[in-house]
Amino acid sequence: MDKKIINELETLKGDIFSDPLIIHYLELKKIISSSKEILMLEEKMKSLKKCKMTKEEKNEYQNTLNIYNTNPLIAEFKTFSDDVYSYLIEIKSDLEL
Repeated sequence: MDKKIINELETLKGDIFSDPLIIHYLELKKIISSSKEILMLEEKMKSLKKCKMTKEEKNEYQNTLNIYNTNPLIAEFKTFSDDVYSYLIEIKSDLEL
């Protein structure tokens, strides 16, 4: 690749990773990945989904999923994920011109 293009891509990468939206998204991701409560909920949902669920297990799964989805960190992360996706799509569109 042309050295100028590589430099421009490195600059773009730096701009993306210094954007406050991306910084906050990555901080949330790190907090979530180290949250014992969230990790426990994720593990519980995975273990319930692996087996053929009884009606009681389906209810337990749904309750666990509701707790997970209403966790403030998860709700904020989902919002930021959508925003980051839109931001990256916008950049992609600009690069395709």
